[in-house]
Amino acid sequence: MNDKELRKYLLREEKQPFQGWDFSYLDGRWESENISWDYAKIVN
Repeated sequence: MNDKELRKYLLREEKQPFQGWDFSYLDGRWESENISWDYAKIVN
């Protein structure tokens, strides 16, 4: 992706509606991994 394409992409992304914790516009576009630590074990 060249600079011009990247700029167009970022400007298009900036215009996506977003409110609160609604990340539905990212469906199918992101990955997540399991974390290597357990919060409950750390604080107990």
